[in-house]
Amino acid sequence: MTHVNHYQEITKDMHAAVQRINAHGFTIRNQTVFLNHVNDYYKTLAETFRRMFWIGIHPYYLLQCHKEKGIVHFIAPIQIGKIYMKHLQGWMSGITMPRYAVNVEGGGGKVVLMPSGHDTLNAGLQIDEKISESAATVHTWDGREIEYYEALGRTTHDEFTQGVKIMDKFIGRKGVFKPKLIVVDENGQHIETTNRTKLPTIEKMKKAELLGYKLFDGKMPVTNPAVIEEQLEKAFLASEFVKK
Repeated sequence: MTHVNHYQEITKDMHAAVQRINAHGFTIRNQTVFLNHVNDYYKTLAETFRRMFWIGIHPYYLLQCHKEKGIVHFIAPIQIGKIYMKHLQGWMSGITMPRYAVNVEGGGGKVVLMPSGHDTLNAGLQIDEKISESAATVHTWDGREIEYYEALGRTTHDEFTQGVKIMDKFIGRKGVFKPKLIVVDENGQHIETTNRTKLPTIEKMKKAELLGYKLFDGKMPVTNPAVIEEQLEKAFLASEFVKK
């Protein structure tokens, strides 16, 4: 099992090591942690999953970051992860798509967070239509129901302000460090959730641009190469892969 969180970790040395392990008949799987300010971006996730697969690693899980002391500023909202996974579906090969899940604290095991295109209860809601609440009801594999489960970390207003000041000074400019945290009062009551003002908008043209795809009729990538066989042949003959 590997823990690659960003495609910049995938190096030639890593590729060579993976080849040696695969040559002995072993399968390597990867668990990527969904991290604010690290990989919480559509293209970053896509490149990380694709490049892992290209070097021989199976993208196994995309895991929600744990609520541990000292790392809560790395936690990205579950809704954002769901939106990215929704828009990666169909635009990447299924074999390169990991399962998005969260390890619930207290022994709840993994709860799958994968979005579905099937509105089973006809609720009429899309995951990217409005900003979700900061908590949700969770049902675990062993039949437990956890009410008001918060995936984000908690902080007081003073702690949040001080933390941002420290990171702004460390980075050298303001407005870069934007942790998503639940601000509470002295009684632990929810006041606000920071830096949750809008949701990512990913249209077809944007997806194609970020993934490096060329669009054809209908503003969609070609799913059946036979439809443009002649165009592909011309493009191949003009490419660097043909000896002149």
